[in-house]
Formats: sequence, structure tokens, C-alpha cells
Amino acid sequence: IYVLLLLKLYLISLPYNGLLLVSEDLPHTFQTLAVITRSQAGTVEHAINIYLKFGLIEILANHTYYMTDIQLFIGLRQSANVWRDFAFNNSFHHLP
Repeated sequence: IYVLLLLKLYLISLPYNGLLLVSEDLPHTFQTLAVITRSQAGTVEHAINIYLKFGLIEILANHTYYMTDIQLFIGLRQSANVWRDFAFNNSFHHLP
């Protein structure tokens, strides 16, 4: 359940470049994240504490949670697309 919750948090943070925000200047709380992820607030709180210990999430000065590895996930998707396009484009050069 914690892995699934982590993936949901990454998706929620995408529009704000890794920040878990409700709007431009309003950070999420355990309760708002619980509602969005359809989890219990206690589960979300416990999971975030685990993520903090492992460095997957950081707390910024304004009490906003930041998903530390978000750029790696975005970069992996872009890299996969580049390799897929490269393979597709080069496959036509080998046709007789």
C-alpha cells in the first residue's frame, strides 16, 4: 500500500513540479492527501514519515512537501520516448 501511495503522490505533484500543493500557494495536509488518494489520514501520515526517513520527500520552509525524485521519473519517461522513436525511425532503414 505504501508503494501505491507513493506513486499517487508523485502523480499529484506533477502539475507543481514535485510540490504537493492544493493550489499555487496552499500545501496539502495529511487529510487532503487522504481524501485525494482515498486512504486514511493515519496511513498517509505514517507513509509520509517513512518517505521522509528514506529521503523520498522533503519538507520545505513553508510546510510544503516536495517529492525529491520527481525529475528522475519525468526524465525516465522522456528517455523511453526518445529510445522508442529512435528504434522506430531506424527500423525503416533496414527494409529492402
